[in-house]
Amino acid sequence: MTTTRWTPADLSLAQQAIALGKPANIVAQASSYTTKKAEQQEQMWFVEWCQAQILELDDADGDSFRIRLDTALVGYPGGAFLSGNKKRRGMQWALLRKMGCQGGVTDLALNVPMNGWHGMHLEMKKRRDQFRCDSDAARAVSAPQDAYLQLMRRLGYFTCVAFGWTDAAAKTCIYLDWNPAERGLEDATV
Repeated sequence: MTTTRWTPADLSLAQQAIALGKPANIVAQASSYTTKKAEQQEQMWFVEWCQAQILELDDADGDSFRIRLDTALVGYPGGAFLSGNKKRRGMQWALLRKMGCQGGVTDLALNVPMNGWHGMHLEMKKRRDQFRCDSDAARAVSAPQDAYLQLMRRLGYFTCVAFGWTDAAAKTCIYLDWNPAERGLEDATV
């Protein structure tokens, strides 16, 4: 027998389902929370890959220095789940907006200027094989996300959508002029 570990979001959905007389496990499994969890896991694996990469750069004075790639990588909490009831989540989101958070912002930004670009903005999605069909994958980027990607491109940033951590790593290699095979991505295709 396997036990399923329920998250607070799943428990809330289960309670709603039971109140409506529906099987709790079906409602919880059909939630968008599972999709977010898959995207979050892919993003965490990509960050782990970045932690293992060393970037060699020259500063403004021409002196060489080395950093781990993840030190120049910033994640935005746009897809975070807020806790509490609807009113409490609304209050939390209002506070986040006052602090500068907005919808549609990319999941990650790599603050390394390269080849005429100011930096790289990366929108993470789950792997293509985790979508029900190709058309679902094609619609994975929301209108606000697409608008933000286009704005960043117009402002001089390299932008891309990555389907899974290996796709994100391969696109990062392209941006940084790295050979993906030398970075542990022998099978990566972009």
